[in-house]
Amino acid sequence: MRVPARLGGRYEILADSFRVRFNSGEELEGCKRLVALVCHRVRAVEVTPRRVDVHLNLKMFDLCVAFE
Repeated sequence: MRVPARLGGRYEILADSFRVRFNSGEELEGCKRLVALVCHRVRAVEVTPRRVDVHLNLKMFDLCVAFE
């Protein structure tokens, strides 16, 4: 994970979940080394008791972790 020098955005707290939407240019970056280092900006994170959704700059790379 890369954290920018400035990190900001909007957050929303609900009864059993929360959502963070980062400002443009202030997103976290999720990185993975394949053949080269590949990084994608994390646009938003949504957390509920059942799952965590990570929305990246390319929808096809979005991540979801579900708890059973």
